[in-house]
Amino acid sequence: MGVILNYSIGLGNELNLYALYWVLKERGVDVKFDDPEQAKRAYYSKEGAVHHLTLQSLDVDDFDICSAEEKKKYLDCDSDILNRLRRKIFGSKSKIIKEEDVKSIDDITEGYFIGNFPVFWTYEYLDVIKKHIKFKQPLGGSNKQNIEIAKEMSSNNSVSIHFRRTDYLRSENSFLNITNDDYYDKAISFIETKYNKKNMHYYIFSDDKEYIRKKYDDKKYTIIDWNDGEDGIWDFWLMTKCKHNICANSSFSTWASLLNDNQEKTMIRPIRKDAPRWYYDSLKKMGYDLIEV
Repeated sequence: MGVILNYSIGLGNELNLYALYWVLKERGVDVKFDDPEQAKRAYYSKEGAVHHLTLQSLDVDDFDICSAEEKKKYLDCDSDILNRLRRKIFGSKSKIIKEEDVKSIDDITEGYFIGNFPVFWTYEYLDVIKKHIKFKQPLGGSNKQNIEIAKEMSSNNSVSIHFRRTDYLRSENSFLNITNDDYYDKAISFIETKYNKKNMHYYIFSDDKEYIRKKYDDKKYTIIDWNDGEDGIWDFWLMTKCKHNICANSSFSTWASLLNDNQEKTMIRPIRKDAPRWYYDSLKKMGYDLIEV
């Protein structure tokens, strides 16, 4: 028996699956990834591809990749006439399993698994997962500005604020529930109240820098706008260096907050008013303060 994880592009998505990979390894499951390079080629060939950062932007441990034959075993996709005829008469023998059909991690034992499998699936193993996630050297990407800002963050009451816009603004992605200004106002108010306005300083990260520059120009905000393209990994690193984190509805800032080693950190996430109770409880268990949007 074995598990193959479909490879989903985008650093947050890939970290979700990478975490699941190591948790399954820890549990003794024979697990492999589908070919990441093939997934990248398919993704970047599409118009409107927005993800510049992938798992390989980090210094991660090697993982096993399935062979074409292992993949065929579960997809039952041989195109020869005999196999096509067999599938027509007897049905497919494929063992493709979607995330929504998996009830618990105990069900991930055999098959080709498709889904995002967000971190609440694997959060209890976070200490194990962290051992396999490292930033490349030199830290800060040899950018003196990143290094100086990281030092500043360690010496003040630093709070990261992440805005995810670009692809979330597309009409077909309206279900992604973009976080609005009201959410950020409430999140900042929560932080200010909790820490009695003790000179909190906010560091703003976004994929829509023009919007951010227009909205935030106060002295208590620092806009991190110099890490473009693949250098965006250093935005991710800087978020982990803040004392506290205000996340977007995004696995990118969610993972940054979880990799933040501050033992006294406050992590804030948005949640939909109609979110199922199990999802609400999962995020609370992970340590998040939740603000309805």
